[in-house]
Amino acid sequence: MRLYVPATLDELDSAAVTATAATWTVPGRQAHAVTAALSSSLPDEDDEGLEWHAFLAAAHDSLLLVAGSPGVVPLRVVVTVEVPDDAVVVARDTDAAPSQVRLTGDVPGTVLVAVHVDEPTASPDVVDVLELAVSDAPGADAALDAAIQRITDRDLLWYAPRSSARSPAHDRPCRATLNVRFWARVRGRSESRDGGRISPGRPAPRRGGGRSSRARCRPTGPRRRRAT
Repeated sequence: MRLYVPATLDELDSAAVTATAATWTVPGRQAHAVTAALSSSLPDEDDEGLEWHAFLAAAHDSLLLVAGSPGVVPLRVVVTVEVPDDAVVVARDTDAAPSQVRLTGDVPGTVLVAVHVDEPTASPDVVDVLELAVSDAPGADAALDAAIQRITDRDLLWYAPRSSARSPAHDRPCRATLNVRFWARVRGRSESRDGGRISPGRPAPRRGGGRSSRARCRPTGPRRRRAT
């Protein structure tokens, strides 16, 4: 099964990178995939569109991982892998995103298909989202909405697996921590929009005319909206 696994940039330090490939121990955590539930919820989408929605849900969960890991590089990371079907359990929680699955345990030695990382200039926007999500300052809610919009307008950059060790880094740490309040405010705003807000459990569709992700380490020209 092809999975889109949310991660932090620091977690990729353990990847074994050679001249031809890269392997990684996929952590036993929540991930996203093209599931029957996702296909049913988006009957008009083709395979590419379904992959894109699963990918965006993983990007959102990466933001939550960054929030819960003080000191990590404040950039979203999505790792695309292929794992055995029996290593994955499909989420049965009715409140879960329709693409959500869970790895039953760590899967060592998994070949990386692709790595997507926010461009380094996204770091201040990520930090803004995390800090505003726990702020009681006047105007924090409006500022949080604006910060989330800046993040959702960004494309993650594609890296070939053998380039994963050279993906961007940034020295500004994120000090926010993941808690109930963060989940309620950020998850609610980024997944639940109505009139400019996205429906619960459904990631934002890619806007037409947006920038294509580009391979920065191995130039390949513009890529389509496909997640890998």
